[in-house]
Amino acid sequence: RMRGRSAPDRGTVRLAGPRARPQTRSMDHKTILHEGLRRQREALLAKLDGLPEHELRRPRTPTGTNLLGLLKHAAAVELGYFGEVFGRPSDLPSGMSEDDPNADLYAAADESPEDVLAYARACFAHADATIGALDADAEGRVPWWPPEKATVTLAQVLAHVALDEARHAGHADILRELTDGQAGLRGPGNNLPDWDAARWAEHVRKLEGIAASTAAPAPTGAASRPSPRFMDLEQLLELEHDGWDALCRGTGADFYGTLMTDDAVMVLVNGAVLDRDAVRASLDGAPAWDAYTITAERLVPAGDGAATLVYRATARRGDAPPFEALMSSTYALVDGAPRLTVYQQTTVTH
Repeated sequence: RMRGRSAPDRGTVRLAGPRARPQTRSMDHKTILHEGLRRQREALLAKLDGLPEHELRRPRTPTGTNLLGLLKHAAAVELGYFGEVFGRPSDLPSGMSEDDPNADLYAAADESPEDVLAYARACFAHADATIGALDADAEGRVPWWPPEKATVTLAQVLAHVALDEARHAGHADILRELTDGQAGLRGPGNNLPDWDAARWAEHVRKLEGIAASTAAPAPTGAASRPSPRFMDLEQLLELEHDGWDALCRGTGADFYGTLMTDDAVMVLVNGAVLDRDAVRASLDGAPAWDAYTITAERLVPAGDGAATLVYRATARRGDAPPFEALMSSTYALVDGAPRLTVYQQTTVTH
């Protein structure tokens, strides 16, 4: 990754949409590169728009990659490359910390999403001022690069930073899709086929089948390698959080329509037993929950490639009394991915 720079319950973050810029028939080299950099900023900002704070902060990879951190990192990188490199320092914090090499890749507890957005806007404005003031062949020096490569031009740095930001915008694409299913260049489906969740699930199953058909058989007589036939508590608990988050957003029908296997059932506290289609129908248009908590989670192995997650959930909606129940969700690995097979509620409030 490129070198970064060290720089109450808050609700959904809303960002301004991409700003319109006049189109010209011909642009000079610097303007073309600058335009490319701006587009990457806008793509990255769009992937944060509309999410609650905990989703912006939530790490979704083993190395902690998160949406808010990607924006902070991109801003810090621009501040360094279009500041110190060209002798144009800023009073803004650099984003780096000697005590924490990842400080530019997440928002600290005392940094709100609004703080990070304001920091990013300020860093981008400082970068724009540098780009506007210098010619494309203006020279600078990158002090953290090897000496033989440290001397650069503005055009080189523009291309370098735009490519890095495009990479992180791609990371944000994937994180946003994993968060709430939103996919597309800047909004839902605006450069993707207009398919519903069932059609996408069918497409994924097709790809899983193709991938499975290419798996190489183990060599004759060779010791078999252990396959990933286990699921851990953290993995399944994250899926349960994803499901409850979908219920709070009103998108539970799509989420569970994809997560449940073809023959999965849900056994509800009122005695109803619903198959996947019935679950989708019952959740389609159902009122969203306002908040939920999960406690006392416990994983129970259920044989090869299966496990049951047991926990206590409390959910609230409006002024109604909270709904509290014991939950058990049984998952099976299907083509290497956990799929919900049985879900059961046991009330503790009735």
